[in-house]
Amino acid sequence: MNEKMFKIAGVLSDLTRYSIYNYVATEYNGVSVADVANEFSIHPNVARLHLTKLENVELIYSEFDKQNNKSGRPSKRYKVSSEAVSFHLPHRDYSLLTTLALNAIDALGKIGLDEFSNQAYKYGKDFGLASRTQHQISNSSSSKDIAAAIRNTLVTLGLNPHVELVDDEKLVFEVRNCTFIESMKKNPGALCHAHQSLLKGIIDAYFAQSYFKVLNNRHNNDGHKCCNYSVQIIATEYYI
Repeated sequence: MNEKMFKIAGVLSDLTRYSIYNYVATEYNGVSVADVANEFSIHPNVARLHLTKLENVELIYSEFDKQNNKSGRPSKRYKVSSEAVSFHLPHRDYSLLTTLALNAIDALGKIGLDEFSNQAYKYGKDFGLASRTQHQISNSSSSKDIAAAIRNTLVTLGLNPHVELVDDEKLVFEVRNCTFIESMKKNPGALCHAHQSLLKGIIDAYFAQSYFKVLNNRHNNDGHKCCNYSVQIIATEYYI
């Protein structure tokens, strides 16, 4: 374990600070010092200290809030960093396992790629059905409740989503954290397609019929690379 890993472990050893990190990671537009102070019932100076420690080890980053028109010192918003941090004791190498699996899938050609996407879809569908049950979604659930449940499902997967209910038959959501980003250089086509299949599986768990459309697939322009998906779901009939 290198020196940075020791520092990160030390910073996250504080339970409140670890909870604050998770809070930042799930907030689509980032958080302010005041947001953290209110959420955790702590003094703003204490909230700022926790955020500074997280930023010092590059788990989060800050930028000035351009939407804040108040006079005085510009406020900051804190967002989760896109760079993944991982260490295991004893040593494990899941990155190598991913590389070998992707190489095997690629060697199998279309059959391998299709099955990879099929498995991603199946996992998404099963995960979505379990989440639907957990959130008690039924035939009588409102569109607002369904949208909230879908958002929570995506949050659980660490996807940092933004979900918008446009009307009773349309959802638009954007996923700001691609959980496969470290492996994208190895096989971007297969991974993007598998990720989209996983998302479609989740959506199909919530709707009996829907039109799932990928609107775009881009990278952030804020200097922090992160796969983003905007997906539009036009439901023709709610619920299974």
